[in-house]
Amino acid sequence: MLRSRVLGKTGLRITEVGLGGWQLGKGEVPGQRSVEDERSGNEIVHYAVESGINWIDVAAVYGLGYAEGIVGRAVQDMADPPFIFTKCGYEWSLTDPPYTTLKREAIRSSVTASLGRTGLEVLDLCFIHWPIPDIDLEEGWCALAELKEEGKVRHVGLSNCSLSQLRRCETFASVEAVEIPYSLAQPEAAQELMPYCGRHGIGVVIYAPQATGLLSGAMTRESIAELPAWDDRAETSPFQEPALTRNLGIAAELSGIARGIGVTPGELAIAWVLANDSVSGAIVGCERREHVDHAIASLVDHELLRDALLEAGLLSQGGH
Repeated sequence: MLRSRVLGKTGLRITEVGLGGWQLGKGEVPGQRSVEDERSGNEIVHYAVESGINWIDVAAVYGLGYAEGIVGRAVQDMADPPFIFTKCGYEWSLTDPPYTTLKREAIRSSVTASLGRTGLEVLDLCFIHWPIPDIDLEEGWCALAELKEEGKVRHVGLSNCSLSQLRRCETFASVEAVEIPYSLAQPEAAQELMPYCGRHGIGVVIYAPQATGLLSGAMTRESIAELPAWDDRAETSPFQEPALTRNLGIAAELSGIARGIGVTPGELAIAWVLANDSVSGAIVGCERREHVDHAIASLVDHELLRDALLEAGLLSQGGH
């Protein structure tokens, strides 16, 4: 059994790492997918679940619905399927690129479409993907809460939210979980948001524990410059100067520590995130079996990795 934690008010016990679905939906548009894309996605989902991971995080917008479909088809015949978490709040069409919307009918339509693509009767957990536009946040949140009352969603949460936005939503319906970025490259959430969640029993799901690959040890300035057009990581703050230079320095430090103990820098990055007691679980993007193996190794080798981080001064005795 893999190490697990309770996801806040949801009561769900999830493994400390979950499978990220962004990679399953990467690419230009669903119409360009191949049979091999479907096969490889199905295989990675099955391998992750067989390895003990019990939750998968996707979003309606990943591959414009493609990732949800991959996951839904992969788990439909499993005797003990994983929890599936998804996100709503985007719309798109054949002529319009994805755009955020929090209008009531859009949220309801998004959840209905997610149920159809995944083949589920009820979603285990659904997040508002982005609180944009902020003026419509309460409308979107109340719509999601309605869907929970109707039995279409078991649990509801906010993704990419600020503490003030979380508090605004809680005046209408309980926020059971949040999904936020957190890593050695983006530690800001530990200042206020995560402690608040810890005090109020709100589950915390972390994405980008390796800073979307930046702390994996595999990325360089050259490889970042060569990212394909659909991959927008280079436009995000950890990849922009002056943060990029600092983060590549952190990656180099992790690589040095990892070589000394025979692990990967990514395993150390995940272990650093999980050392924070406010974290319920971390999403790890996996395109190949070895990525799943490394994610699981971060749990199996927990004490070894924690001790290495402590010795390097990247952790204190009490965690973060």
